Amino acid sequence: MDRRHPRTSTGGKVKTNKNPIDATGAYCFGSFALFPKQRRLTKNGKPVPLTPRTFDLLLLLAERAGELVTREAIWCRVWPDVQVEDANLTNAIASIRRVLGRKAVLTRPKHGYEFTPHIASRPGEPSEIGAVLDEANALLRLRSPQALMKARNLYWLCVANAPDSAGAWAWLGRCCRFLAKYGVDEADGLDLAEAAFRRALHLQSDLTSAHEFYSLLQADRGRAAEAMVRLIAHTRERPYEARSFSALVHVLRFCGLLVESVAAYRRALELDRTLQTSVPHTFFNLCDYAGVIDTYSGATQIRGYLDLAAWAALGHERRAATLARERLSTKSLAPLLETLVESLLATIEGDRDKVIATAARLPAANDPETMLYCARHLSRCGLVERGIELLRAVVANGYGCGVMLANDPWFSPLREREEFRRIRAAAGAAENKARRMFREAGGSLVLPGVAEI
Repeated sequence: MDRRHPRTSTGGKVKTNKNPIDATGAYCFGSFALFPKQRRLTKNGKPVPLTPRTFDLLLLLAERAGELVTREAIWCRVWPDVQVEDANLTNAIASIRRVLGRKAVLTRPKHGYEFTPHIASRPGEPSEIGAVLDEANALLRLRSPQALMKARNLYWLCVANAPDSAGAWAWLGRCCRFLAKYGVDEADGLDLAEAAFRRALHLQSDLTSAHEFYSLLQADRGRAAEAMVRLIAHTRERPYEARSFSALVHVLRFCGLLVESVAAYRRALELDRTLQTSVPHTFFNLCDYAGVIDTYSGATQIRGYLDLAAWAALGHERRAATLARERLSTKSLAPLLETLVESLLATIEGDRDKVIATAARLPAANDPETMLYCARHLSRCGLVERGIELLRAVVANGYGCGVMLANDPWFSPLREREEFRRIRAAAGAAENKARRMFREAGGSLVLPGVAEI
């Protein structure tokens, strides 16, 4: 469930007999209830006075309970366009601790703060689905086929009990996308995800989780530029949302705007140093394979395929093959990742038949980035016609891969072909169009440091 946005839908109220506070739209934790619309905090039903800035800060922390909230994000949200001293923030945090308890807000030295109380219910969310959503989200993070199927069932239960919960719809959409993308359950999965995201944004148009998750689906379906324009508009309204910039990392890469994608990554890290993004794929598209490895060093990012591909591209094929065999032996990879790793291993071992067989299984995932990686394998094995055929589909599906086509050594066998040159030209034209859209949408205002990279 999205922890960051207080607004509720204007639709009908969810009926529940267990918690009368739910219908009024409050963040409930312990004996406290925080009402965003009424700008009111209560304890056991009795009002607790807070200054306006302290209330704004408490609301931001509650929206993002359990997450790091950086000092910069707080300045942008609570004191926008106001020159204030650090003491103002320190005093506001102290005021919250006096009311809620010293351990309610943890200090993350040099980074920011974290709100620790468990949020039992949120605006527009019946209290009885809170625990179900938490369980579903925990399963979703595992990304295993079994966990994803269980999570989807729990999300369906949530939206059945809270049809006006925009966050529940957004998370359902994300789970359906993963199931289809990873090849666990492809039947209508992407269409279901699309419908869920549209429902979430209809209920709450500024819900960052819905914008973030929907953008990834749009990119996979050839509409990355459309997602980019929407995200830029959303980010201009909410410049403190690190996850919006994380989504921009992804869609800008699909548009072929790699410098801009790296700039979005840097901005996301400024707002939240703990945030994971898809920037390793951006570095891979830049043919900066050492940069890919660096992003995985000491990180908690799930290691599946990309770091192996980077080691192989750097010439450490034996290491990549050893790691690939280890991961395949665990049987814990989602079907899509397992197939990609099998394809990479077959490429390293020179097993052309297996590379062809794995390539035939991948396009159904409706993921142009995955098809691009598979085209690299085909090219490396000298399967020129098949590689060009797949690259044609990659570019036709809206993926801007011009830099990789020009510089990735694994594409060397294809570069003398006229059809390959036409594909590169098409990718370049799409990138130029996306860059114009980026500027017209005000992307330079969102990422002012792009020209300096």
